[in-house]
Amino acid sequence: MAEALLNQAHGYGIIIGLSILFCLIILAAVRVQKRYLSEDSEQSEMFMVANRSVGTGLTASAVFSSW
Repeated sequence: MAEALLNQAHGYGIIIGLSILFCLIILAAVRVQKRYLSEDSEQSEMFMVANRSVGTGLTASAVFSSW
């Protein structure tokens, strides 16, 4: 039987470490957008439709198609 390259603890450490790194990168990107691009990420519209105005029909069709 083949031997494992990493033990279980090292595997979990790599996954958790990469997750924390990804989280820090996203937080830095949001902070840069807020400071230099004046984009307010505290509103849900920023994340849902990239701060664009979207009509009711398009929103309804998106909800309907996601069912």
